[in-house]
Amino acid sequence: MVFTIPGPVGELTLKPELHGAVMDVLERKQASFDEMLALPAFRAGGADMLVDCLALLVHSGHVLALAEDAWLAADFPLDEGALKAIADQAATRFARDHRL
Repeated sequence: MVFTIPGPVGELTLKPELHGAVMDVLERKQASFDEMLALPAFRAGGADMLVDCLALLVHSGHVLALAEDAWLAADFPLDEGALKAIADQAATRFARDHRL
């Protein structure tokens, strides 16, 4: 006896000794596909990310203004340690003032 399985590009003809093994694989694949379809959809999209990024850009301008003021008040330090400390203080001040 020969088994045929319909497929997207025609029928697949199987020898009897392969039918059980192939059907097991197909049933497992169908079960995993059904599980995948049952997962909730991820609802965030590019537009959501864009809005968040634009909001961060607005905030980054404010943080940079705070950092610049602190840099001017510190008499224009150029060493990396001082600049990092000024940037950290500006970000901390902004987060504190805006309760982030």
